[in-house]
Amino acid sequence: MSARFSVIIPVAGSGPYLAQALESLRSPLVERIFVVADNAEALEATRELAATNTKVRVLRTGQGNVFACSAGAARNVGLGAAVAESTDWVAFLDADDTVSPGYFEALGELIAQHADQDFSSSPLIHTRIMRLDQQEHDAEPQEVHPLRYRFMQGSRWVSLTDEPHMIGTSVAAAVFNRQVLATTGLRFDEGVNWSEDSDFIVRLLLACRARGVGVCAGARYLYRVGHQRSLTSAAWSAPLKYTLPFERFYLPWSQSSRPLPLWLQNQLLYELAHYLQIDRQVFSPALELPGQVRRTCAGYIEQILGKIDTSLLEGFAVLPLGLDRRQLLLARSAQVDALPYAPLTSRQVFSYAKRSWRPVQKFTYFYRGDALPAGQDVPAEVFMVQGQPVEPVTAKWVSHTLFGVEFVRERILWFEQAPSMRVAGFDLKVSPYAGTPLLLRQLAQPTPPPSTEMAERPPLLMQAKKGLWRLKRALTSRSGQGSAAPGQVQPAQVRQVWVYADREHRAGDNAEAFYRYASAHAPQVEHVFLLCRQSPDWARLEQEGFTLVEVASAQAQELGRRASNLLVSDISAPGLAPILAALGPDQRLVFLQHGILRRDHWRWLNPRRIDLMLTTLDSETQAIVGDGSCYTLTRQEVWQLGLPRHDRLYELAAGEVRRDRVLVAPTWQQSLVTATDDEVRAWVGSWVGPWVEACERLGQRGVRPVFFVHPNMEERVAHLGEGLGVELVFGHQFQEALVRSCALVTDYSSVADDALLVGVPVALVVAPDDPQLKRARNLLETPGVTLIRPENLQELAVSFLLTGSSARKAKTLKPGKDSCGSLLSNLQGSLSLWL
Repeated sequence: MSARFSVIIPVAGSGPYLAQALESLRSPLVERIFVVADNAEALEATRELAATNTKVRVLRTGQGNVFACSAGAARNVGLGAAVAESTDWVAFLDADDTVSPGYFEALGELIAQHADQDFSSSPLIHTRIMRLDQQEHDAEPQEVHPLRYRFMQGSRWVSLTDEPHMIGTSVAAAVFNRQVLATTGLRFDEGVNWSEDSDFIVRLLLACRARGVGVCAGARYLYRVGHQRSLTSAAWSAPLKYTLPFERFYLPWSQSSRPLPLWLQNQLLYELAHYLQIDRQVFSPALELPGQVRRTCAGYIEQILGKIDTSLLEGFAVLPLGLDRRQLLLARSAQVDALPYAPLTSRQVFSYAKRSWRPVQKFTYFYRGDALPAGQDVPAEVFMVQGQPVEPVTAKWVSHTLFGVEFVRERILWFEQAPSMRVAGFDLKVSPYAGTPLLLRQLAQPTPPPSTEMAERPPLLMQAKKGLWRLKRALTSRSGQGSAAPGQVQPAQVRQVWVYADREHRAGDNAEAFYRYASAHAPQVEHVFLLCRQSPDWARLEQEGFTLVEVASAQAQELGRRASNLLVSDISAPGLAPILAALGPDQRLVFLQHGILRRDHWRWLNPRRIDLMLTTLDSETQAIVGDGSCYTLTRQEVWQLGLPRHDRLYELAAGEVRRDRVLVAPTWQQSLVTATDDEVRAWVGSWVGPWVEACERLGQRGVRPVFFVHPNMEERVAHLGEGLGVELVFGHQFQEALVRSCALVTDYSSVADDALLVGVPVALVVAPDDPQLKRARNLLETPGVTLIRPENLQELAVSFLLTGSSARKAKTLKPGKDSCGSLLSNLQGSLSLWL
C-alpha cells in the first residue's frame, strides 16, 4: 500500500504564492492539506483557494477575532488536526515555497522499499533543499545548503550511530511519521522564532530514542528567497537572538543526557557555528549590542562546548571551520582540561610554507591563557636547532575572542630554521596544517586506494625524488619558464612584472602614487596598472603614459600569475578577487592600504592573505603587531613606511597656497546608491548648506565650501553637476583641494587623517547615538578634531571656522615623508631572489 501524506501550510497575510504552493501538492499520495491562517487577511485568501480544492481544509489560530500570529502556533493548530487523520506521514510547506513534481512519489518509493523499517525509531525523512531566487525569474533552483552532502549517496535509511552527521534543521524539508507524532504529542515552541525547526526535530529524535533517519535525494523542496522572504538578517540585530535560543533550546539539548549522542553534538555545533560566523563578520551587528548581552552569549557557548567531546570537535566536518575557530572551540571542549599536554589545545605546532623571498618561516601553536600561572602570557618555551638553543626572529601572541571574550590564544613564531620545540614541558610535533575536514569535499571526492607500486617504494627513495621535484619546480617558477630545449640558449634574466591596482573602478590612491615613483626609479621592472576601462581615470592615466590593462580581462589574470609583486590599496575589490585567489606561494601581495587604520579591523584582515602591509603611525602599527591583539599579522608582514600618496600631499602642503576652501567630505551611504536624484540633492544640501551660510557670514575672508564626492558615490552625484549648487571635487583632485582648505568636514572617513597630516582642522559631524561615534573615538582623541552634533551644526559652523581654522594648526600626525622611496628600497632588497 502506498504511503499517504497530510500537508500543513501556515499562511500570514495575503499569501501571494499560496496558489503555487497548493498547485505543487497535486499528488494522489496527498490526502489532506491543512491551510492555517495566521491573521484575518490570510483567512480570507485561503477560503477563496479552498473552494477550488477539495483536499484543502482551512484552519485558523487563536479564538474569535484574536489570532496567535506565529508560525509555531499555526503549525501546532495544523498538527492537532493532522495527527487525528489516518494518513501515514505529515509534511510542512511554507506558503511561499513549493515542492518539485514527483516529490511525494519519491518519498513513497523510499518508504515502500523499506517497509520493514521500524519507523518508531526512524521517525522522519529529510528532503533536498533547493534555493529559488524570485528576483531571477528564469533561474534554475540551486542546491547551496551546507547539509547537501546528506544526499550524495542517494536515497536511503541511515544509522545515526554510524553517520551522526546526518542532522537536519528544516521541518519543511522533511516528512514526519504521523503515529510517532501522535504518540509523543510533540508540538512547536511558540515563543521563539529562531531555531524552532531544529528544536522540533531534536526533541522528536530524543523523545523516540531515534536510531536512524531517512534521506530522499529525489524529493526536492524549493525554497524561495527574495526581498520579502526572511527576517534572518534582521534577527542578528536583536539582543534576544543571542540569549533566548540558548535558554529555550541549546542549553536544554546539551543537558538532555549523558553522554550526549554524537548526532546531537553535531547539531549543537552546527547551531553554534552560525554565532561564530556572525562574530567574524566585518560589520557584525553583534558589535552594536550591549556588552552584557555579548558576554552572556559567550558564556552560554562555553557551557555548551563543555558537553562536546574533544575528539568530535577535532574531526567536525559538517561545516568548514578555520584553524583558529576550531582551536577556539577545542579550548573549551569537554575533555580539554584532561589532555596530557594542557594548557595546549593540540600537540601540533603548525608550520607554514616558507616563501622564497622571505628568509624566515612562520610557526604557530594554540593554548589557553586562563590556564597559565598568574602574570604569565605564554607557556614556557625551549627552541633548539642542531642541539643549540635559539630565539625566534619575531614572536607575538594573539587573543582569539568570541563576542569579546577570550577563548584561546595563538602563539606566532618566526625562525630562520625550523627548530624543535618544547612548550609547557612537552615536546611538540612540527608539521603543516592538513586543512579543514569537510564532508562536502570528502563525499564528493572519495580518496582512491593507494597504488601497489607507490606503496612498495622505499621511503628514502620517495623522499629523494620528491625533493628533486620540488627543487626543479622552484627553479622553473623563479625563472618564469622551464629549461631550455637542446641547442637553445637559456635567458640569463627574465624581466619582473609588478602589478598595481587601487579600486577596480578608480585610481588616485596609493597604488597610483607608488606606480609613478617605482616606474621612474625601477625601469628594469615591467610596471602594469589594472583598472576598469570605463573608469573616468582611464583616459587621464593613459595620457600620462601609464601601462593600463582592463582589470576584468584574461590579460590581467595572466599578468597576475606572472607578477612577482601585486601592489593593491583595496584587497576586497571584487574585480581583483580572481587574481588574488590565483596567487602562488612565491608571489608577494603588498597591501598598500587606503588610509590609516583607526578601527579594529582584524575581522577583515585576518582571513586574507597579506604578505606585506603598510602602516603610518606607531599606535596603528602597535595595535596590529603587539602582544594580545586580535590581529594575526606580525612585524614580518607589517612595514611602518607611511602611505605612498602622502608623499605628494606633503609636497603640495609645503608650498604657499591660499586656504580659502571648506572641504565637505562625508562618507558614502549605501542607501543613496539607489536613491532618486532629488534625494541625492537633499543629502548633499544637508551637508553643504550650513557651511555655505557660515562662509557667507565670513564673506570678507573669501572662504567657500566645496564637496568631495566619495568614489562609491560618483555615479549618483557626478551627473547632477551644477544643479547641486556647489563645486564638486573628485578622487584625483582631492589632495589639491585639501591643501587649499582651512577646514575638513566629515562624519567619518579616512580623509580625516590626510587632513591632520598637513595640519587642516577637522570638524567631525556625528550624532551622539550614531554607531560611527563609537568607532571614531580614537580619532576624537587626536588634537585638531572637533566633534559637532548635527542638530547644532548651523550655530557651530561659524564658530568652528573662526576658532578652529583661523590659523594653520601644527601637524598632529608626524610619520616619515618618503614612503615611496622606502617601500621601493625594501622591495628591491630581495630583488636578486627573483632573477
